[in-house]
Amino acid sequence: MTGSFIFLALCLVVAFAAVAPLLLQRRPEEGWTRWIAGSFDAFRNRDMVDKGQPLDTSLEQLFRESAGEDVPGYTTLDELRTSLTDTYTAFRH
Repeated sequence: MTGSFIFLALCLVVAFAAVAPLLLQRRPEEGWTRWIAGSFDAFRNRDMVDKGQPLDTSLEQLFRESAGEDVPGYTTLDELRTSLTDTYTAFRH
């Protein structure tokens, strides 16, 4: 059991040694901590902001508006066959 922990620690050290030069070469000017914090903030706010203005709609309303019509979430075999046949004939002509 101890051997497996030593092997794991050795693998982590080798992986870090392989990645460290890349991280040092591509280090952001503001540092990794600020860069990671800014990335998380940008990711959280990306879908919640529309041209700088926060959205005031509820999640349920967004789902209702995006649904449009009530359709099944799958394709039947006949629909798939028709679509593939149309695509094949359009491609051949």
